Amino acid sequence: MKLGYVTAAALLAALPFTVTSPPAAALETTHIVKLTATMRTYACCDFLTEKSHEENTTLHSTLNLTNSKRHAEKKFELCAGEEARGVLRIHADLLTSGEVQLSPWLTLYEGTSCLSTDDEGRSDFAARNLKSGRGSMTWEMTVHNTEFHSDDEAFAKLTVTHDIWP
Repeated sequence: MKLGYVTAAALLAALPFTVTSPPAAALETTHIVKLTATMRTYACCDFLTEKSHEENTTLHSTLNLTNSKRHAEKKFELCAGEEARGVLRIHADLLTSGEVQLSPWLTLYEGTSCLSTDDEGRSDFAARNLKSGRGSMTWEMTVHNTEFHSDDEAFAKLTVTHDIWP
């Protein structure tokens, strides 16, 4: 009988350690990257009617990076006049230093629909790093289509912040 008491005491003594120990994932720091993009896409001059179209919007998104998920991407699209489409892409990588490396670019597509893959140009920048709590970074990008009678344009202003939790 004494052996049963000893076994029960040993099991109960180990119990608080298993209950109070947080899971390994809970100890992981999350890098929160907030994106705000103001976009404008302009489709100039329908060949027959000379009518132009413009769309404007502001978009928001959040990317969460951790040591186990070090890379994330986001894509924003805006189409005007069913023929010109601006596509803003952002790649974010968590570096071992704790900084987030950001690479944005804007592409203009133009064709007979918003699904066109006719690439009319791209505006991209060298990657930049942002430390947590260090304010924000902003990019302004413009792509023009200079083909005859197709003066389309895509514009994006991207602002990024980086914070950590916990």
